[in-house]
Amino acid sequence: MAQAHGIEAIKWFIRMIGETDTFDQAILKSTEVVSAGLDKTVFRVKVLPEQCNSLGSMHGGALATAIDLLTSCAIMAMPREGAWESGAGVSRTLSVTYLRPAACDSYVLFTCKVVSLGKRSACITCDVTSETTGKVLAIGTHDKVGVVPMSNL
Repeated sequence: MAQAHGIEAIKWFIRMIGETDTFDQAILKSTEVVSAGLDKTVFRVKVLPEQCNSLGSMHGGALATAIDLLTSCAIMAMPREGAWESGAGVSRTLSVTYLRPAACDSYVLFTCKVVSLGKRSACITCDVTSETTGKVLAIGTHDKVGVVPMSNL
């Protein structure tokens, strides 16, 4: 049986991680879902001081982590079965092209598009833009592999 999907599944995941003391929580605590659909999911993230580097912009590692998490959330907006039923899978490759800095205390939009969601693999792209200027700050591509829960092996 397929898992719940759509915006409620994403909000549940963000709430669940937000209650943990994990690396992911530092990103998701400043994240809100703007919209979620089968074609794209948009997130609004406030760049917090603890996510920034000494230059006053979001650290590249924090931005890559946000792309990793939010592209994974985009899969949750879609109906999932088989290897995807247990969640959003695991990363195979993550590529980020940094174009402009995301200023500390600013808001950025992560527009995630599920390009492909097959039986065992997925490809999701992410455009990161400044909410204020609309300029593209970074572009990410995330390739994932679905996993079968150990109980199903």
